[in-house]
Amino acid sequence: MTTHDPEHPTEGAFAPGGGQRVLLIGDETTAGALCSLVGSLTVDTRGQAFVETDEVGLLPPPATPRNVVVTWLTRDARSAQRRSERLERALVAWVGEMVVEQSDADAIYCWIDLDPALAARVTAIVERAGIRIASAGVQRSAAGTAPRAAR
Repeated sequence: MTTHDPEHPTEGAFAPGGGQRVLLIGDETTAGALCSLVGSLTVDTRGQAFVETDEVGLLPPPATPRNVVVTWLTRDARSAQRRSERLERALVAWVGEMVVEQSDADAIYCWIDLDPALAARVTAIVERAGIRIASAGVQRSAAGTAPRAAR
């Protein structure tokens, strides 16, 4: 088990090699760590980062390698949409497009750090696609009862 340090997100928890394809998934509580990870990627890295949030603009857009796209998915407070619904739909679409064979899934280095209420559904989508999760964090609940850990 790898310890995930939110102050140093790339130390030990996530270290893709150069030229690697990445899939980064977070929410507003981990957007800072996700942006730090994106900023640390090599110029030849390819991939996608999804951040689900209540509002865009919480952080400045990260500097990204030219082949890494950061997509901010804003929740619609006026709809009956449940948290992570937009994230799940975007992730299913991305996986459907990028993972045609198991070798495609094997080439993806994945980082997930979400609220525990969202993490199980999102992790299930990634695992069903055969993508190995290199680092999966579990956020503290509002009451502070869930420890932060990675697998």
